[in-house]
Amino acid sequence: MANSTLNKLKRDIALQHPLNSYPTAIGASLGAFYFLIEPILIAGVVGAALTTIGLGSLLVNGFIRRDAFALEAMQKMNARMERERIKDMGILSSKLDSELTRQQLTRIQDKFATFRDVLDERFKKGSITYSRFLNTAQEIFKLSVKRIEEIHLKEKQIAGIDSKAAEKRLRQLNKEDESDPTVISEKASLQSRIDIKGKNEVRIKEILASNEQAITKFDIVMDQMSENECSEQELTFLMEELESVSKAIHNIE
Repeated sequence: MANSTLNKLKRDIALQHPLNSYPTAIGASLGAFYFLIEPILIAGVVGAALTTIGLGSLLVNGFIRRDAFALEAMQKMNARMERERIKDMGILSSKLDSELTRQQLTRIQDKFATFRDVLDERFKKGSITYSRFLNTAQEIFKLSVKRIEEIHLKEKQIAGIDSKAAEKRLRQLNKEDESDPTVISEKASLQSRIDIKGKNEVRIKEILASNEQAITKFDIVMDQMSENECSEQELTFLMEELESVSKAIHNIE
């Protein structure tokens, strides 16, 4: 999920800060030299001082400067997801055969672009609020596109299954000797094909409905944003509204 990835990115940025890593590493090396090789006073003092600086910086970066690292993490994630979005769109658009899925992909792309325009006008670009909304919107877009690609694959998979012909043949077989092993085997095969097509058609409908819900949720959130200045509580609610869409798309496994 996006939140776990974001938290990991924040930790990595904080831990890799130069004031954390270099003083701590050098201090630890000097400390090891002092205790294990030769107890030179200056090595011990410098080692202790550098280790203290490194650990102090780690505490500051991990607790006091959390917002700064959260913003940096979100900006990096947003940039990465934008690159992935452009790449995924180009690949998928060239593969889609179904007019229905092509139309939905276009609507999702247009809605995401509009949402980003609203964010540009409504919030300071690069702020934590801006980055959080953009990050969540990108996650929804990415998941929606992934689901459309799933539709594409399922449509190809079931394109060769003629369920009407299979059902017609089943009706013919139902009039024959049901104890005949060949009749039993053929009926089972035909029913299996019918079931596969039916199951995948239901799945396709679920994905299309979930993506339409995401498009509508973008409209609802943008409508709320454009009406007036949102309080912190209202912004939190709008963020939860978007995050609920991301969870819903994840949960249609």
